[in-house]
Amino acid sequence: MRCTEMIVARRTPRNVQSWHVQQDRLSFQTPMKRKPSQPRQSFPASTSGAPASAYRVQDIEDGETFGLVERYLWHFQLDSEPLRITTNRRAFETMLGRRVGAAIGGAYVYHPRLHSHLVLINLERIDRSKPRSLEIVVVEELMHMRDWIDGDRRRHAKHGYDRIALRVADLTGASLEDVRTCLIPPKTRPARYVYRCPGCQRTVNRKRTGVWSCGSCAPTFDRRYVLRLECDLLAEKSQA
Repeated sequence: MRCTEMIVARRTPRNVQSWHVQQDRLSFQTPMKRKPSQPRQSFPASTSGAPASAYRVQDIEDGETFGLVERYLWHFQLDSEPLRITTNRRAFETMLGRRVGAAIGGAYVYHPRLHSHLVLINLERIDRSKPRSLEIVVVEELMHMRDWIDGDRRRHAKHGYDRIALRVADLTGASLEDVRTCLIPPKTRPARYVYRCPGCQRTVNRKRTGVWSCGSCAPTFDRRYVLRLECDLLAEKSQA
């Protein structure tokens, strides 16, 4: 538009940890001990270079999302990969160490320091009124993960119109229009400030104040063409 407990494996390893976000901080909880009759499962060596003991972490409280993740982890043969997957954007930002856009439907990143794949399924932005929207987002992010493992590091040319959209549509049975409209359209705020270039006199609308130079007069930042604040549309409207 941007680890997991596996039923496919039939048993969950004792060393798997689940995590939840409390006050924007990660708190880890150790699951209940299994009966002695159930053997401990170990993960095979990861093709991403992570150690065989790499653990999986999940933060998926939505049942439909959990089922789709399990289904396509098996389909893409990712069950041996270390994965941290969440439906909480704040938790994803905490793992990643930086902010991500609030309007995205999902995100995938391989984190070399953690030796783990990070996946976000941002349920708040997915249009659940359309039957295949959630599946489309899950497939797309896990497809990015499969491509990264296979050495294909290319990004989207344009969401909904590139080779990835075609592959997602083919796998899920959705139309390209479904792929392009699976997210809730973001609400945009109107521009508040009007800036003017001292060189070409071009006006530029901005939602916030800042320091920019005119892109038409200089390809890189140039103090000779720093945009000058001309008016505050909100202040003018309140006075009128």
